[in-house]
Amino acid sequence: MQSKNDTMRLDRLISRVTGLSRSQVQRVLKRGQVTLDGQLTKQGATQVGRDQEVMLDGEPLGFPGPRYLMLHKPLGFVCARKDGEHATV
Repeated sequence: MQSKNDTMRLDRLISRVTGLSRSQVQRVLKRGQVTLDGQLTKQGATQVGRDQEVMLDGEPLGFPGPRYLMLHKPLGFVCARKDGEHATV
C-alpha cells in the first residue's frame, strides 16, 4: 500500500518536473498531451504514484525526488520572522 508521500496530483507532478506553471499544465492536459499508464488523461487532480508511467508528448516524466534548500545566514543574523534586537533572514 502506498503512503501519502508516494503519491501526488498529476498537475503538480508535471509542474515540478517540467517547470511549467499550473495554468500551462492545465492547457497541456486539455490538449491531450498527457498519458498516464498509456491512457490519455485530462484530469490534473488525478493522484499519481511512483510506480505509474506519466508521459508528456511521448516523453516519460520521472517522479520528482526530494528538494534541498540552502540558506546563507550571515554572522549576526538570526533565523526568525521578527526579532527586536537582531537582523533576520
